[in-house]
Amino acid sequence: MIYYWVLPFILCITGVAAISSSNGVCKTEIKVPRIEKVTYTEKKRCASYESCWYRNVKKTKSQVAFDTHNSYYCCPGYKKKGPTGLELNTTAISCEPVCSDPCVNGKCSSPGKCDCLPGFRKTKSDHICEPVCEPACINAECEPGNKCTCHIGYEKVGDKCNPICSDGCVDGYCLKPEICACNASYILSLNEPVCKRDCENGKCVAPNRCECFEGHVEGEDWNLCKPYCPEPCENPWCTAPNVCTCFEGYDQLVGENRSHQCVPRCSTECLNGECIAPDECGCNQGFEMDLDEQQCVPLCSNGCDNGICVATEKCSCNKGYRNSNESCIPHCDHPCVNGDCTAPNECTCNNGTLKASTYHCLLTCANTRQDRCFHESLVPMTSSLIQHSDTSEMPYIDFIGTTSLC
Repeated sequence: MIYYWVLPFILCITGVAAISSSNGVCKTEIKVPRIEKVTYTEKKRCASYESCWYRNVKKTKSQVAFDTHNSYYCCPGYKKKGPTGLELNTTAISCEPVCSDPCVNGKCSSPGKCDCLPGFRKTKSDHICEPVCEPACINAECEPGNKCTCHIGYEKVGDKCNPICSDGCVDGYCLKPEICACNASYILSLNEPVCKRDCENGKCVAPNRCECFEGHVEGEDWNLCKPYCPEPCENPWCTAPNVCTCFEGYDQLVGENRSHQCVPRCSTECLNGECIAPDECGCNQGFEMDLDEQQCVPLCSNGCDNGICVATEKCSCNKGYRNSNESCIPHCDHPCVNGDCTAPNECTCNNGTLKASTYHCLLTCANTRQDRCFHESLVPMTSSLIQHSDTSEMPYIDFIGTTSLC
């Protein structure tokens, strides 16, 4: 018969090899040691020659064996969905890529890489995606949802943004905001300056010189005027004078001097944490995300073996266990004499002792250094109970079925 005892917390990690580059899961091999008891037979001289010369005695010895397990973890550049650490014998671990900068209007598809959501495209910043409108917006700003918002000086006519000339254009048409173009056979009555490129959100006031409309400032090019927001827009962009528009997945704050701020929106409340990106919660100190990534639960850094983590660094022990320095250890109703409490109301005897009762272990004769031993043995030849009294210091011999007392 072979008995098994698993040695806790002792792991031997051998080879490491990535098993998948698509889901970011890597595999390592772990050897877990255990103690097994092996029974063997040993020939012993009989104490009394009247019944036998030799007899076979069954004994046990302990030896170390190893169980090999596959363990899975997230490859570099990925993070685990749920508590961190190694998972034994399971491929159910789920990993996701990590991007150092949050993906705006996009999703982190691989380490450090953002893919834009449908309806968005990359800007000069790799982690920011801007909305795309089809057909492209002319004289207008593209906003999420394939929506065009006309620039200042233009008005919506059908699905187009046409320039506005406040005084109208007699015998002509409005070419650009406040600039008329004459019909055939007509010429302008005023000597207007000419700009080789249209002034966007501005007016041509001198050859190749644009003057921005109110609420706009000069952009990167001389003919480009962009909206101006006195308070810098945080997470949104300035789409009109003093008007900030939030990115997809963000909400604008309400209140005095707060309209320029946008905060991420989470569809479910972030308990014990805060919303740090659209539909992404960050846990407060002392908490971690649960396996379903739905809420932040208390964190016990040392784990709660044989118990449940009910508050930060606080374990509630299972029945039969008690708390000792925030660890749950077995509880025995009575002290273990010459042994240790290794499971609820279960004592394991020290070396050199025998189990006498649930909580008591007695020393064997060989370890007492007494010169007198008493034992009772059932002799196979006569099946009679013989009581021995040895006054010599001969070694104590333990037989199968023998009850001994020192």
